[in-house]
Amino acid sequence: MLWMSVTPAFAEVTQAQIDQLLAGQKAILDELAQIRQRIEPKSVDGRVSDTGRVAQSLNAGQMSGISGTPSFVIGYSDGDSVKSKKLLRGAVGFSIFQTHLDALLDNDLPRGSGGGV
Repeated sequence: MLWMSVTPAFAEVTQAQIDQLLAGQKAILDELAQIRQRIEPKSVDGRVSDTGRVAQSLNAGQMSGISGTPSFVIGYSDGDSVKSKKLLRGAVGFSIFQTHLDALLDNDLPRGSGGGV
């Protein structure tokens, strides 16, 4: 029943009107593509663009269990990895940081390693 009441309104739309609407939509899409090209960073000399670095960082965070912001990883570095890491999610108070940092310094950090927290 609904189709029967809507059909007469669409029956009056001409092909020229449809073509004009589609042309307008295409013009908008073309303009958006031009804007994107102007604001999207480009790769220079084979280096990763800012967009690529953001994607790499996002992927690394997700692989580490980070699913939102703010998130903090507390641990010490050992070359390219983080040892004794603890992931804190969300906005946490100083006392939470202090508890985890003290535990890391008291128990896990190798003496004389010079590893940063």
